[in-house]
Amino acid sequence: MANHAMRVPPSKYISRLQVSSGFDIADNEIVKRIEPNDLVITGDIPLAAEVIEKDEQRKTALSEKQAKLQIHLKTIEQALC
Repeated sequence: MANHAMRVPPSKYISRLQVSSGFDIADNEIVKRIEPNDLVITGDIPLAAEVIEKDEQRKTALSEKQAKLQIHLKTIEQALC
């Protein structure tokens, strides 16, 4: 999804949609259309936060990953001290 023409490879798993230009128009449309198990790849942190906030499963998975990361970091910290 973009506010300009974009080429994508032919695939039954990929679709493209062009929206009008304007501040966060594409982002808002992505958040509106996202469904469970959809894959969103973005470097846009505010967009990522909105996608995560909309989907409870994504929030849970992210929280679990964050918890595991904190455990690993604590283990490394203890080993270094």
